Formats: sequence, structure tokens, C-alpha cells
Amino acid sequence: MTYYPRLCKHRPFIDWTDNVHWREAPDELKAWQEGKTGYPIS
Repeated sequence: MTYYPRLCKHRPFIDWTDNVHWREAPDELKAWQEGKTGYPIS
């Protein structure tokens, strides 16, 4: 933290990630949290 003091100020570690626009998709978030995304492994 002493080497990267901006991290203590709620700034991202990689600057360009501060401009990432997130989608508000509660259904997709819930599916991801429950592991129901992607291809099944069987």
C-alpha cells in the first residue's frame, strides 16, 4: 500500500479500468454467482 498510495483512495490499480462501464443485469449476476454460466463440464 505504501508503494501504491492511490489504492488507499479508492482508485483502481490499472487506470483504464476506471472507465469500464458495467451493465446492470441482476439476472445475469445471480446466474454467475450460482455458477450457472458458461459450458457445463461433464
